[in-house]
Amino acid sequence: MEKAIAIITARGGSKRIPGKNIKNFCGKPIIAYSIEAALKSGLFSEVMVSTDSQKIAQIAQEYGASVPFMRSAKTADDYATTSDVIMEVMDNYKKLGRTFEYICCIYPTAPFVTAQKLIAAQTIMEEPSLLILDEPMNGLDNQGVQEMRQLFLKLKEEGKTILLASHNREDIAALCDTTVEIDRGKIVG
Repeated sequence: MEKAIAIITARGGSKRIPGKNIKNFCGKPIIAYSIEAALKSGLFSEVMVSTDSQKIAQIAQEYGASVPFMRSAKTADDYATTSDVIMEVMDNYKKLGRTFEYICCIYPTAPFVTAQKLIAAQTIMEEPSLLILDEPMNGLDNQGVQEMRQLFLKLKEEGKTILLASHNREDIAALCDTTVEIDRGKIVG
């Protein structure tokens, strides 16, 4: 059994915004952001796109995702749920002799998903008693920083120990009970 798969669900037949999954967003197809974040995270033994569109499949492959099979008409209609799609994907992988411990569904129109957010989510999902985080707020927008702070405070309330390395004094003040300042490898405060 493999550790994890990222499934990016990208149907070709959007009615409200035709071609939305591959629309240009800040210089590249919007689906590229989800693919790149999943690949960069290093969490997944497979980053795949489930689609019924040859054009989406081609773009997905150009950005590094696999498209080992096309989505069926049954899961590409207006009534198919995300669960239907994921079940079909997992059934197809099982037929290929591959199974996964974890399944992560990422939507193709999520340009603000980052490798950092995926790594934090995976780490928290495993419910360790100790979290060691190195600069967990880097690269996040203000809303992302606030969401992460709230999550870490919740985990702290649940009795988790969080070891936080950060250059951001605001993060330290908001999250830490005890602080140690290190300068060039030596404790200075």
